[in-house]
Amino acid sequence: MGRKRNGGVLGDLFEIAATLPWWIGVGLAIAAYVVFHSIATADIEAAAGPAQAGVMDLGQPWQTLATLLQYVLPLVLLGGAAASAISRHRRRIEPHD
Repeated sequence: MGRKRNGGVLGDLFEIAATLPWWIGVGLAIAAYVVFHSIATADIEAAAGPAQAGVMDLGQPWQTLATLLQYVLPLVLLGGAAASAISRHRRRIEPHD
């Protein structure tokens, strides 16, 4: 039976990045930063009237989440890329039986 992990989504993303070649993890980290940074810094239009207030209320939580994810997700992916590079290096230097 497989082991139980409590890492959640970020732990799963770390493990996925660790199984990929390191350069793919670095590329994904850069892409994640660019995407979430563009969302985090986008202008939210002010509501022109009470009928449009809901649109602004829906945009702010996404922008706040993107502000957090623009830093957290790339760090997790870079950590996975580092783990991948270390694992590859260890496999290369260990003698084969």
